[in-house]
Amino acid sequence: MNEKVIDVVDIRRDFVVGAETVHALRGVSFTIKQGEFVTIMGASGSGKSTLLNIIGCLDTPTSGEYYLDTRTSFEILTLFQKLHQEEGRTIIFVTHNPNIANYCSRNIILSDGKIKEDTYNQHIMNAAETLETLPIEDN
Repeated sequence: MNEKVIDVVDIRRDFVVGAETVHALRGVSFTIKQGEFVTIMGASGSGKSTLLNIIGCLDTPTSGEYYLDTRTSFEILTLFQKLHQEEGRTIIFVTHNPNIANYCSRNIILSDGKIKEDTYNQHIMNAAETLETLPIEDN
C-alpha cells in the first residue's frame, strides 16, 4: 500500500498571454501512494485544472517531471500508441498542447463550440523514438 502511483516533481507551467507570462504552476511537488483518496482543492485560478491536465497526460509542464506508476508522460504516450497500433484500441486525447497531435492519427480542433478542423495525420511521430532522444535525468 506504500507504492507510488503519482510522483510530481517541481512542476511548473507557464502560459504566454500577449506580452504577459502567466505562471499557472510554480514548482508543485507531491506523491500519491496506492490506496490514497486525494482531493486537489483551491480557488478559481489556483492551478487545479492545469495540474490535472498534466497528470492526465493532456498537457505537458514547462519544466519539472511527473511519473504515473513510475512512467513518464512520453512512456504513457508510447503505451497508448502501442495499444492503438497493435490492438486497434481507440484512444482519445483532449488537450491544449498542439504537440501531442503529432503522435495521433486524427486531429479534431474545436473553436467557439464548432469543429474548425478534422484531419488525418499522414506523418504520425513515434513516441517511443522521441522518448529515446530525451535526456535521462539522475534522481
